[in-house]
Amino acid sequence: MGPMLTNQAPYQARRQSRPPGRPWLAALLVVLLAAGAAGGLVAGAWYALCRSGLFWVTDVVVEGELRRLDAPAVQELAGITPQTSLVGFSTAAVRGRLEAHPWIERAQVDRLWPDRVRITVRERRPLALVLRQGSLFYVDARGRIFAPVEPGDLLDYPVVSGIDDPAAGGRAGRSSLQRALDFLVLAGPGSHALPRQNISELRLTEEGTWIMFLANRPFPIHLGKMEGVGTLYRRVAKVLETLYKKKLFDDTAYLRLDFRPADHRPVEVLVGMRS
Repeated sequence: MGPMLTNQAPYQARRQSRPPGRPWLAALLVVLLAAGAAGGLVAGAWYALCRSGLFWVTDVVVEGELRRLDAPAVQELAGITPQTSLVGFSTAAVRGRLEAHPWIERAQVDRLWPDRVRITVRERRPLALVLRQGSLFYVDARGRIFAPVEPGDLLDYPVVSGIDDPAAGGRAGRSSLQRALDFLVLAGPGSHALPRQNISELRLTEEGTWIMFLANRPFPIHLGKMEGVGTLYRRVAKVLETLYKKKLFDDTAYLRLDFRPADHRPVEVLVGMRS
């Protein structure tokens, strides 16, 4: 009898053509499952620590020279409660909340393990008041207008007027404001003839020139475009000192430090007297 025909040979051929096994794939799956279990364990432990009272904040220390704000106000702004845990505590988030306040220029937040937080605050320091559209705002020495004047606020600062919106004026508006502020900075240490506390107002005219008014005698002092602020301040202080010494101050009607004679000689100081 001839040979019988079966499909055994084709079956063996198919079985031999299957790709070899991949034992590393099984090992990888085991590692991933173990890592997932460990990650879940870590996450659970982290959650438990956050909920545990072991690292809850018991004290918030506020440092820095505070004038406008006080420690309780800073603590309230920080948003730290007795249930706040140092585990998972975001110093960046607290710093962001603090620096969003117009009077806080910079804040630093430190964790003091196991249960304390230290906040160091630097307040903005007003140099003057800016009159904008009928309202007063505080401005610092860098020209940053940062907060409106509210009822009960301190008003013992020089007023800069005539610049409704320095930002809208572009670079020219900011430059004009900065010249006035630089003049006030020089008047800080000042001389006895022109201290900052005796400057009541610096007013920018429509022609782009500045007029200063003093607190003790509000006669106009014309400063021109206030170019060369340092030299200008020294000249004004020297003229006022001379008027004081000669006892002419009370009779002065105006000062012009932008006076140019018709023959184009150097700028002189013109003193107008009431009598």
